[in-house]
Amino acid sequence: MQAVRTFKIILSTLLVSALAFAANRSQFTGKVPVLQGYTNESTSYITALREPGQEFTYEITQKDVVIKAKANDVGFDHQVDTLEISGIIPGTAYELVIKNKAGQVVDAREFKSLDQKIENPKAAVCSCSRQGILSPDDKSRSMWDRLMDQKPNAIFVLGDFVYGDNAFQAVVKWATSKYYFYHPGLDYIKKRYIQSWKKEAIYRQAKMIPVYSIWDDHDFGYDAADASNPFKKKMLDLFRSYYPIPPADEVISRGPGVSYSFSIFGKKVLMLDNRSFYDVKGKVLLGMDQVKWIEEQVRGQKEVIVASGMSILNISEKQESLERDAPSEWDAFREIFRNHGTKAIFLTGDVHYSEVRQVPEHIFGYKTYVVVSSHMHSTSPLMTPPFRSGKTNNPDQLLHVSGRNFAMLTFDKLFTHLDAVFHRHKGLAPVEFIGDYGVGEKALECKRFYMKK
Repeated sequence: MQAVRTFKIILSTLLVSALAFAANRSQFTGKVPVLQGYTNESTSYITALREPGQEFTYEITQKDVVIKAKANDVGFDHQVDTLEISGIIPGTAYELVIKNKAGQVVDAREFKSLDQKIENPKAAVCSCSRQGILSPDDKSRSMWDRLMDQKPNAIFVLGDFVYGDNAFQAVVKWATSKYYFYHPGLDYIKKRYIQSWKKEAIYRQAKMIPVYSIWDDHDFGYDAADASNPFKKKMLDLFRSYYPIPPADEVISRGPGVSYSFSIFGKKVLMLDNRSFYDVKGKVLLGMDQVKWIEEQVRGQKEVIVASGMSILNISEKQESLERDAPSEWDAFREIFRNHGTKAIFLTGDVHYSEVRQVPEHIFGYKTYVVVSSHMHSTSPLMTPPFRSGKTNNPDQLLHVSGRNFAMLTFDKLFTHLDAVFHRHKGLAPVEFIGDYGVGEKALECKRFYMKK
């Protein structure tokens, strides 16, 4: 009898827990913009945007999880709460419950820690997310929802996550660039951050996926923003309020500006800051302090992933790049990889089209690739400076993808067998690129069309 009674108690407890978990899930509303950012095996950084007058408390349904919350003022009486959530373990789904000051549940999200040992991990790579009249999202299904449908294990956002300016301002900035004076004010940039968080579907997902981001010119403030940005220090604070990373420790290194490195799925990733120190006239892009930091990260590594907003290599004479705009830094950068024998693959965004480009062996001493993934829903490159589609006859451009798209990279055997699938808008068939680092390459249109799962 005692055993039966004990079993009933345990069963009842499990049922109550399951019902409580289901109740929280049923109260997912998507009303609160929330993002899961930098995450490792035991800790996750989650941010939530609060409107004026809102007060939130945050709870995790499971025990032994610690939440440290910090409020950040981001302008116009809005706050971004940074939640440092520790004590989580791989393979467990956690529920973040958001309550108002009356104790009522207003939203709920599911998240997990990063499982570094998962088999066949995949990462989504994307950039350039500005919705507007000239750059609408898909009416049938948001590009962010399409990305989440692919169930990546991580998401890399390589710049222009937020546009501090609008399309008209960007064109005016380009047209008057020789005067170097036109840019939106700081308050307008802050307003654009808030608007973006309220509009983009990535912040309204019931099940979150870790996002690792770096900035480019538009989320640094405005089109072609560089070291002359009068709001540089304040933009660093603003960006890190929305997209925080932990202090430097044994698993993450913080470099100059917003640069940082971390390990994921057995690969070391360098996220580079190519805006804070960018000075075309002075032929500076990364700055020598960042170049030295890069060497520290590369030393002792067999392979690294180099990710940035602006391209490191020169993919077009009309586009900014380290190779084109800072020759001395480019030479130093190239020598780092040659001297240490470290193999690199390059990920970038920025240009509003996607491509896979081969890097000839004479550059680094081995053949490799640049994977460009752009854009989620910004304007076509034909409608923005330098008013070119990006498609060329250069034999190094192995694949060109236009229109709204994102890439899915398979991390298994990444440095021996590049497998990149570009998922496109409006249900167009994905395009897959397979490269064997000199053995052979092929690009093909997948036979299956996009299907909502």
